[in-house]
Amino acid sequence: MVMSFRCFFFLGLLLLILNSGCAPKHVSTLSVYSADSIHPITHQSRQNLPYHIVSKGETLWRICKNYGVSMSDVVKLNNISDPSDIEAGQRIYLPINASDNPSTLRVSGRYSGPTEKTFSWPIKGDVVLFYGQCRNGWVNKGIEIRGKDSNVVSPKTGKVVFISNDLRGYGLTIMIDHGDGFISVIAGMGEKNVKLGDIVKKGEVVMTVKPHSIIHYELRKNAQSVNPLRYLK
Repeated sequence: MVMSFRCFFFLGLLLLILNSGCAPKHVSTLSVYSADSIHPITHQSRQNLPYHIVSKGETLWRICKNYGVSMSDVVKLNNISDPSDIEAGQRIYLPINASDNPSTLRVSGRYSGPTEKTFSWPIKGDVVLFYGQCRNGWVNKGIEIRGKDSNVVSPKTGKVVFISNDLRGYGLTIMIDHGDGFISVIAGMGEKNVKLGDIVKKGEVVMTVKPHSIIHYELRKNAQSVNPLRYLK
């Protein structure tokens, strides 16, 4: 009787989520573990998979929906006994099924070379959404910039450790490991100018977009999001 009630409760909760109109257009927090070499994520252990840090109010169903992965696979991968019981700050590893995602997400090794102390703007333009602001039910973990140029550049020297077009709400997403605990996440509707594993210098073009396009920029320090405006010069 107790099990029947619990199943009915979770079914009702899932239906409530499905009918909710408050769906984030962007994945709120994205992190990636940099492996020692370039491999398809599907061939790596769990520790080498990309992962999501749960934000306050997020549900496991919504996280899986945003990333386009199976909720049952995520539950098994993370040994989650109760899908409705996840906490803010919890790390959720994400499986990538090659048959479901033909362009299998990949990661590259960390950058350990020289780098600059300061960050430059990834594109010239105006900030239209600031760090921590809410819009359409999601909290912005970076800044949104309406570009005045077509060239999106690396804010600092580093290594391209992640490229994907598969993250819903992000468009083309490029991650650059700067080798000092900082990782830049740049996303927009554009064309890539780099490939996975490339070493890019500060100011080097990594993406081209149409003029006046919106660019999403996140800066992560030791896997935690920080306000980019504190570091951009």
